[in-house]
Amino acid sequence: MNKEKLILKWLDDDISDEEMKEIKQLPEFEDYLKISNKAHHFKPPEFNTYKVLNKIKSKHYRSRKLYWQYSIAASIILIFSALLIYNSDSHESINTSIAEQKEITLPDNSKVSLNAGSIITYDAENWNTNRTIQLEGEAFFKVAKGKKFDVITNNATVSVLGTEFVVNNRSAFLEVMTFEGLVQVVTKDTILNLTKGNSIVINKDYFSNYAFEREQPTWLEGSSSFKSTQLEIVLNELERQYDITLNIPKNLQLHRLYTGNFPHNNLEEALQSISVPMNLKYSLKGEKTVSLAYIEEK
Repeated sequence: MNKEKLILKWLDDDISDEEMKEIKQLPEFEDYLKISNKAHHFKPPEFNTYKVLNKIKSKHYRSRKLYWQYSIAASIILIFSALLIYNSDSHESINTSIAEQKEITLPDNSKVSLNAGSIITYDAENWNTNRTIQLEGEAFFKVAKGKKFDVITNNATVSVLGTEFVVNNRSAFLEVMTFEGLVQVVTKDTILNLTKGNSIVINKDYFSNYAFEREQPTWLEGSSSFKSTQLEIVLNELERQYDITLNIPKNLQLHRLYTGNFPHNNLEEALQSISVPMNLKYSLKGEKTVSLAYIEEK
């Protein structure tokens, strides 16, 4: 896809997981991310956009092609405007790329472990009075005791005082796991309290909860684990951990539920771990592409 169009879709929050993966591979993604976060706090001067646009269109730009080019130019101007004020902002943004993990220490010594393809943003300067993190992706939190600690996602707000928990937020998918203490999950429809060893999964109209006995998420130990998780979510995570592209046939039932795990250091073993219980076969197309299909019954 055209790079400028991809950036505009991302800024408009109208981007698919596949497109998000593509934009994260751009060498300038870090700069775009900082600009986007800055834009949330930027109030432009009053400006009659429609008046100027109509004037431009009436004078020179009858062609749709030229109109699109000037739209891109306008976007670039906005980007440079944001850059001019970026350094005055105290917000920090940290992200991981495909097949990458990071551990971050926050100003209060809380710890955040980021899984692959994830982003957190927080106000470093005012952290002691506002312990709030915006998250896209998956992260494991070890929260130092203190004032309220909020993790804000597009699906819910997760609040604690001091505990250990995981939030996995990908598009319409949300999973929260409590490893220590008590976690409150607030969605647009309900409020849930999760104690140690309990979790919830929300994906569009699907909801489930289950108990577990682990001390930390398995991805910190080199594998991804799932409990009654839709196959689409599992395959998306496989792509993130191995930096591959999956060719998925239209008849593949991505809503089917998968329980199991796959390692992060052996693609063949990972593919088998998913394919065997789901009655699938796979074929490698080079190092970065894998095709999936159903096993035909004889």
